[in-house]
Amino acid sequence: MRRQWLFLLEGAATVVFGVVLRLCLAPSPAKARMLSHEEREWLQQEQDAAQAATAAASGGRQRRSTLSEWIIATGSGIQNVVLGNCTAK
Repeated sequence: MRRQWLFLLEGAATVVFGVVLRLCLAPSPAKARMLSHEEREWLQQEQDAAQAATAAASGGRQRRSTLSEWIIATGSGIQNVVLGNCTAK
């Protein structure tokens, strides 16, 4: 019973930490108050260039790859549950 409380407390701390970070961190460099104007512009240009290079190199394959990974992971999880391969008790 004590382990259950420990897991609940660890999970709650993780959720609280995630919510605080989500509220405190800026969604993009353009809205980051801690950066100077020049730093914001430079970082935004770097991110735009990296995103353009990734899109050009992948040619749209990145989305398909990510989707197929999710499908494989979900199928594997369902298979483990159905076949009883889960070791959690």
